[in-house]
Amino acid sequence: MKTTIILILAVLLTLSTNLNAQTDQGTIMIGGSVGLMSMTIKNDNTDITTKTTSLELIPRAGFFVADNFSIGVGVGVSSITSKSEHETFDFDSKTVVTGFEFAPFARYHAMLGDHGGIFAHGEISYTSTTTKEDDEKAGNGSELSIGVSPGVIFFPTERLGIEASFGFLGYVSEKDNPEGSDNDVVTNTFGLLLNANTLNFGVHYYIF
Repeated sequence: MKTTIILILAVLLTLSTNLNAQTDQGTIMIGGSVGLMSMTIKNDNTDITTKTTSLELIPRAGFFVADNFSIGVGVGVSSITSKSEHETFDFDSKTVVTGFEFAPFARYHAMLGDHGGIFAHGEISYTSTTTKEDDEKAGNGSELSIGVSPGVIFFPTERLGIEASFGFLGYVSEKDNPEGSDNDVVTNTFGLLLNANTLNFGVHYYIF
């Protein structure tokens, strides 16, 4: 009887140890995130309607250097398309901004149960951009952001994590160089951002 009880306790201990093995030291995670946003703005004063759509795709790979703490890197692409139409006159324009992003990151997980938890995702991101207006090159630019985003994660299976993050607290520096101009336009901001651009969904596969 005692032997049976000891075996049962040993099995339960092993299972409880493996429940959060996804965030144990030595685990590798591979996957990425996607951000999609669409909005329409109508200016009644000018009769101009502008529709903006943005898409960001970032594959990532990370390694847990300690329990619940991982570091890694993401490399991604982004595209922002704005179309403006005048309701009265036969006038329309199109602006497309494409970007290439390099983003080292550090992430801390806090598991709240057997199948999920929360995380804080800190990132240093550099994006190089190219702008086209009506299919003609209109300039180049870059963006540097340093900050942290909160998120939630759910594990429907032992090795698959589905996550969502919203918000950004940190510093952003944007530089635009219009085509034919020698002067850069620089914008620096610091604070908390809570908009559709900061909503991202991701999937990662955990190898342990």
